Amino acid sequence: MAIKIRLIKEDDIEEVAKIFMESFNTAAKKGWKKQPVEKYMKYWFAKRPDLFIVAEDMKILGGAVGEIKPLVGGNHLVDLQLFVDIKNQKQGIGKKLLKAIIEKAILQYNIVEVQGFADRTTDFPMQWYKRLGLKTTRWTHIEGKAKEIIKNI
Repeated sequence: MAIKIRLIKEDDIEEVAKIFMESFNTAAKKGWKKQPVEKYMKYWFAKRPDLFIVAEDMKILGGAVGEIKPLVGGNHLVDLQLFVDIKNQKQGIGKKLLKAIIEKAILQYNIVEVQGFADRTTDFPMQWYKRLGLKTTRWTHIEGKAKEIIKNI
């Protein structure tokens, strides 16, 4: 496979959204639907077109995007979203995408750290991330329904 990494184009959004939806619905047992995922991909395209990359070999195989935040110690690549078409996983595409986005963020923003979310209740992708040098921290992701929180305050 002659995989090429490039910046996403607006015309790619529908295809990228399909890959994102299928990979996250399979790995995380989520119920992502087409319209919200396309809206999410358009959000990332508008927000971070300079860091939204895709891997392709005749067709798009996956993508990666993240945000830059100036945190303690320097710029961090955060909210990392990494996804590979389920039919093309375990072929090194995820590693190529992860390496490419980190190198791009180092060159453009001088990042010093990478942060993202992963489902820690499953071996994949946690073991994969750990083998690459990412680790869990003492911090816990929290979330809640906005109206319920307001009601409880």
